[in-house]
Amino acid sequence: METEIMNSKQVHIPEFDVNTHFWLLRAEGGKYFEDFIDDSYVGIRYNNVHVDDVLNIKGIQSVETIRDIFKEKSNDPDISKQSLTGRSNMTYHFVFGMHIGDVVLVPSKRSSHFAIGCITSDAFDEDTDYIKERIKNAPINGKDFAISNYIKRRSVKWISTIRREELPSTLVWVLNAHQALFNIDDKQHLTEFMGLISPIFIYSNNIYVRIYANHGGNLTLGDWATIFPKDDSILQTVQMTADIHSPGFFTFIANIANLKTLSIFIDKLWGFGNSHPFVILILFGGTDFLKQGLVKWCQDRYSEHLDISLKREQLKAIKNSPADKLGLEIKTSGNAISNESPNISNTDEKNHHTEEK
Repeated sequence: METEIMNSKQVHIPEFDVNTHFWLLRAEGGKYFEDFIDDSYVGIRYNNVHVDDVLNIKGIQSVETIRDIFKEKSNDPDISKQSLTGRSNMTYHFVFGMHIGDVVLVPSKRSSHFAIGCITSDAFDEDTDYIKERIKNAPINGKDFAISNYIKRRSVKWISTIRREELPSTLVWVLNAHQALFNIDDKQHLTEFMGLISPIFIYSNNIYVRIYANHGGNLTLGDWATIFPKDDSILQTVQMTADIHSPGFFTFIANIANLKTLSIFIDKLWGFGNSHPFVILILFGGTDFLKQGLVKWCQDRYSEHLDISLKREQLKAIKNSPADKLGLEIKTSGNAISNESPNISNTDEKNHHTEEK
C-alpha cells in the first residue's frame, strides 16, 4: 500500500464543504444499528406516511402540512397533537433537512458505540418486497440481528464506528437527548467532528492534521519550544491548538497556500524526509496533491487506503526524533467500516438511490 501511494503520488484526502451538516439519528434505541450498517442506509419510523406523500404535498411543504398527512393516515383516532408534531418534525428533517454530503451518527444499544457515515442519496421509499425478503432470509443469510421494516430511507456510505469515549465531550449532551433525529451542528467545534472521520482533512481553505501525544495532555509549551524556537518562521504559518475536550490531541492548521511549510513542519517532528507517504500526502508540489468532497472520498474508499497506510505504519517515529521523544502519532478514530462487505445485500438495487453532490 505504501509503495502504491509513493509510486502514484496521488493521495486523496477529504474536503468538507462549509455547508456540511451533522446529524444524530437513533436506530430505535440501537435495535437496528447493525442493520443500518449492513444494508448501507438510515431510516425512520411510521410507515403509514411515505416520502412520496411528503414530496407530493401541494403548496407549502412544512411541518404543519406533513402533520396533516399523519393525522389523515393515522389508525389511532385519539393520537395526540404532540405525537403528530413529533412524527412530522422528524419526517420533515429527514426529507428536507438532511442533504447529500451531510454526516450522520447512529448510536448502538446503550450508546456504547457510534457509527459515522456520509449521506449519499436523497430520501426515498424502499421497495416493500425487498424489505420483506430481507427479513425472511435474514436467518439463512446469517444475519443474527434485527432487520428494520422502515420504508423512508437514505443511502449511507459508512466510514467507521467509534467508542463512546472517543466522542468529543462537546457532544456528550446527545446521550441524554430524547429526539430520534436532530441536528448536532456546533460551529465552534465542527472541526472536532471532522477529525473523527479523518485525522487529515481540508475545511474552509485550511488543511488540518490531528496528532495524538501518548503522554496525554501533559505536553508543555516548553516541550514544543525544544523543536520550534520562538523565532522559527514555521510558527508564523502553522497554527497549533490543543483539544481541551480530548486530552492528548493537538491539531495543526495551515492554509492551503502553506502546505509546503506544513510538510517541513511534519518533517521536523518525525524526520521522515520527502520520500515518506505522509509527506507526499501534504506536500503541495504540483498536481500530485488531490482533494475530494466527502461523498466522493467515501465512495472511492481512499479513506480505507489512508487508514490502512496509517495503521500499518502507525507513523512510528524514527528513534530519537522529536516525535519519538514526545510520543506523537497520527491516530485514526474508531474502526473502519468496509462498504464492500459481502454481508451487504441487494447491492445493485441500492446503487440506484446513490447520488453525488
